[in-house]
Amino acid sequence: MVSRRQFWLYAMGIRRSRQEWATRVRALPPERQLPDGANRMRELLRDGPKTVKELGDDATGFLGTLSFYVDLVRVPPSGTWERRRADRLTLAEDWVGPNDATEDQGLEHLVRSYLRAFGPAAWGDISSWAGISVADTRRGAANLALTRFQDAGGKELVDLAGAPLPDPATPAPVRFLPH
Repeated sequence: MVSRRQFWLYAMGIRRSRQEWATRVRALPPERQLPDGANRMRELLRDGPKTVKELGDDATGFLGTLSFYVDLVRVPPSGTWERRRADRLTLAEDWVGPNDATEDQGLEHLVRSYLRAFGPAAWGDISSWAGISVADTRRGAANLALTRFQDAGGKELVDLAGAPLPDPATPAPVRFLPH
């Protein structure tokens, strides 16, 4: 679960990258269908949340790709991973509130969030986690105060300036040990 503010930061930070990826792998319907599908989904959800089953053919095979252009959220009571057709969806702006974030703010939030949890880290690790390019990751870090390190192989690692580091003698948690 994320806060209202975090929702829009994450959504805006990954939106363009997700759209570019979907276009690259041809996961989207023809471009001319997207505005009509987006408008239809907005109309269907105008009066409030609906289950995937209630959305019927408008959700079949298109819902996942449509979410690249219409911000949707699952709302309670909703389905489970096993019963996705029971999911109740609504427009994010109706449930969360209006979008008040930019892509640049979102990219910065993604980088900061990753480093708070997992820093120091390599640019590629941040990029992979966020689903954005390394160039966008670096752009998101442009205004952050960073400390630079090198791993044992000389690869650059970055972390938030002043972030706490464990004592150098602290053993790495199992999940960080190489194969």
